[in-house]
Amino acid sequence: MDEETIHQNLIKRKLGGMCTELNYSFYCLLRSLNFNVKIISGYVKRSYFDHMILLVKLDKEYLVDVGFGAYFFRTPIPLDGNPVNDISGSFRVHRTEQEHFELQKKVGSDWVRQYSFYTTAREFDEFLEAWEWFNTSPNPFSLNTICRIDTPQGNISLYNDELTIIKNQHNNQKKLNTQNSDGLLKEYFGLDYIINNSK
Repeated sequence: MDEETIHQNLIKRKLGGMCTELNYSFYCLLRSLNFNVKIISGYVKRSYFDHMILLVKLDKEYLVDVGFGAYFFRTPIPLDGNPVNDISGSFRVHRTEQEHFELQKKVGSDWVRQYSFYTTAREFDEFLEAWEWFNTSPNPFSLNTICRIDTPQGNISLYNDELTIIKNQHNNQKKLNTQNSDGLLKEYFGLDYIINNSK
């Protein structure tokens, strides 16, 4: 996996990708535009290379993440603890110790951890083992069909044969079948092939 392969999959073939492809591609774009950006690693459930994240320095440091597999924040989040109200909810970065942080989302009255991270700069190759595991070992990503795309009003996601449309905080769910799957996938995700739901 390299920059050109990722570009071909994302832009030319419209295949999307996991955090490694999506955040690395965004890293390359930001770097080409002369942003002060670095790759960092996050712990979700398995290891500190579960998740690739970006740290961008403007007036201060901000967490940036375009590759998490959920309805997630779009506004950069400062590391100073100030919450950010986003279309997908309220988020903040909480410092737990020196150079160690948690990304948290407000659920009800509680701040719930999404992942943990250090601010140490990482190299792309350090994520290859985790990328290989997610693509070849039995796990929710390799065993299921998953598509997600953000919209101005919310998010559209596919999990196997269940399509969920979030628009202005309202959820609408549809079941895909052999009669409607190709049309819906083309309409919402730009995909030209039928999803195999036999996993």
